[in-house]
Amino acid sequence: FLATVFCFVVFLFSVENTNAQNNTNSNPNSSESSLNLNFSSDIGGFYFQDPSGLQIAISGLPYEGAIDKETYRIGSNDLLSIEVDGAQKLVLRGLLVNSTGDITIPSLGIISLKGLTISKAEKILEDAFSEVYKSPSVNLSVELPRKINVHVSGSIPFPGKYVIPAQSRVDLAIFQSIVEIKFEETQETIYLPTYTSQLLAFDDYSLRNIQIIHEDGRVSTADLIDYFRTGNLSNNPIVFDGDQIKLARI
Repeated sequence: FLATVFCFVVFLFSVENTNAQNNTNSNPNSSESSLNLNFSSDIGGFYFQDPSGLQIAISGLPYEGAIDKETYRIGSNDLLSIEVDGAQKLVLRGLLVNSTGDITIPSLGIISLKGLTISKAEKILEDAFSEVYKSPSVNLSVELPRKINVHVSGSIPFPGKYVIPAQSRVDLAIFQSIVEIKFEETQETIYLPTYTSQLLAFDDYSLRNIQIIHEDGRVSTADLIDYFRTGNLSNNPIVFDGDQIKLARI
């Protein structure tokens, strides 16, 4: 009788221990499960999503328009997705470009994409994946672009460096360097005005001949007066990380 009772107690203990382990592994909030690489062939290929990259990028800012593969340059804190079409489809999501401009891909290791356009990065990735795939085709997309730094200088009230969303245009880049931002606090919300047309009230600054010096040495110009009057986007171009914007008084 005692032997039977003992065996029954041991059985119950083993069942409870097994259930506890299963609950821990199935809990998406557990530290172990968040570190596991989730590969699955149930969708006709392999799928990997980096949970840490998605968590870091969850506070991203909205950005304007679609990204141009030929002009947008990849940099630190961009959140990328990679789709590889080969013998088996492979989808990698939530890949965060680190502070040195690299991404880490399971089974391939570290790949540097710093400063590359999306088109050139796709060719680099195709060469890397050719080690494990035969004639792979790679499609790279930016799920969430990073914030960028621009430097505004000249005879303006607030020169210096500004952090703005990628894909921002000149008017937003210079807005805070001329217009003093005031917070209007209420019981429910804090309102931050960002109507760039307020720049027209400051007619002692030359908004027709704004100079933009890019990191590669190219120089371009902007004409915000024409942009505000006609809506011509070519006179209010998108700025890039590291751009130097120079304003002058009339």
